[in-house]
Amino acid sequence: MVRNILVNLRNYGQWIIAAGMFLLSKERTVLAVTPPPIVAGQRLFLFRTQRVLHRHDRKFIALTIEHAVEFYVFRNIFYNEDYNMARLRQWPGIKAAYEHILAAGRMPLIIDCGANIGLSAVYFALAFPAARIVAVEPHRRNFARAVAATRGFEAVRVIQAGIASEPGCARIVDPGMSTDAYRTEIADEGDVRMVGIADLLRDEAPSAVPFVVKIDIEGFESNLFAKNTGWIDDFALLVIELHDWMLPRQSNSRNFLRAVSRYDRDFVHINENSFSIKNAPRAAHAGLPETADVPIGSLADLERGTEIAPAVATES
Repeated sequence: MVRNILVNLRNYGQWIIAAGMFLLSKERTVLAVTPPPIVAGQRLFLFRTQRVLHRHDRKFIALTIEHAVEFYVFRNIFYNEDYNMARLRQWPGIKAAYEHILAAGRMPLIIDCGANIGLSAVYFALAFPAARIVAVEPHRRNFARAVAATRGFEAVRVIQAGIASEPGCARIVDPGMSTDAYRTEIADEGDVRMVGIADLLRDEAPSAVPFVVKIDIEGFESNLFAKNTGWIDDFALLVIELHDWMLPRQSNSRNFLRAVSRYDRDFVHINENSFSIKNAPRAAHAGLPETADVPIGSLADLERGTEIAPAVATES
């Protein structure tokens, strides 16, 4: 009984705090309007339809969650705004890169690896309305739900696939945890198509320029960063959840740390995510104010034009 009361107080306290932050801080993008679940004895009363208010266009978005774990994913994204980049001290440079891509007549590209049921893709679509978003999700039912969640956003494309260091096949592994914990495992006879990030860049070139890549693939980052990692520094920002906590004594983050350490990038850890932000010299030569620090990866992509995909595909 006491535990239920504490859980309810925590959930509603976080909801109220998030609303207060939305009112007090212009950096907040969204407001979760629907109350959190209520725990009563052994029962959970869940509001399956969660409504979110977008600050800038004052539009309400309806999203569906089916159980408590999905609510906590929703909470992290829309209460805590785990992917809110405006809180980073590097935000002026990230924002400048976004605006420079638009000024050049191109679309900033956001790749969402491990899109789950589409909540993160919706957040990115709200935060960066002019961006092109490619959401990658291997699990069939999660994929279908991600398609439904993002149906109102024309710039979002959801593909049913897993993300890997190179194309191939895999199978889904269910560790019995929740819908946000499905894992992929390389298998010659697997029914899941695996794609590389360089392949996605090639598909979107030349109209879209790499901007942000988000990676939450339940430990498969060990494979993703094992080779063919030349695409890393094409993105102004890389957001990743590492899973050593889930896979002890496997050095699962080693390939990521080894790959990203080759580049001149800041590294900031907030809650579950690590943010790898590209550093760059002053960019007045690119037509930006002399006081603007801009991640040059995106600017270099603009200069390469249609050569974006071959360039990222050949480095390993």
